[in-house]
Amino acid sequence: RRAFCCPSLRAGSACRGCSREDSAPCRWAFPRAAAPTIADAAYTALLTAVTTGVLESGEIADANAMLGRSFSFTAQVLHGNARGRELGFPTINQKLPRGLVVPKFGVYASEVCVDGKMYRGITNIGVRPTIPDTAVISETNILDFSGDLYGETLTVSLTRFIRPERKFTDLEAVFTQVRKDIKTAYGQ
Repeated sequence: RRAFCCPSLRAGSACRGCSREDSAPCRWAFPRAAAPTIADAAYTALLTAVTTGVLESGEIADANAMLGRSFSFTAQVLHGNARGRELGFPTINQKLPRGLVVPKFGVYASEVCVDGKMYRGITNIGVRPTIPDTAVISETNILDFSGDLYGETLTVSLTRFIRPERKFTDLEAVFTQVRKDIKTAYGQ
């Protein structure tokens, strides 16, 4: 008997069943082989379409499993209106890169790399409906970090979907919710 896996030599739900390394033991007790390479282009197109759909529906954990890494983007930190800083929740503002699949608008647990060090964060992807704005933007509150990052190019990785984006009555209500989001994401 032989098992035929996707080209990365993985099988099962989301191709998680076997190791990427051909020499690594498989959880099944019979040999395996990659599917014929004639299907590689179709497989890649299908995987891209499925991953895009999963990202757009907010299923970030599933998208990360399919990608084999956390969904991330790298962009320059832009000046915002400093409302977060004034209320004790400074954020970095980033335009999403052109061509990036935009995940479902909402709040995500995230990680941000600053000077080679990873920090936990809370990221909102969307249009900030409480502050009338039509531009899609990423706003990340980096936990346990203090410093000026304007003009820096940073990578933000989304790790968990917390909730959909929504409109609040005022900015104080926004920051009350941010505190809850941090507690939901990290238990703080």
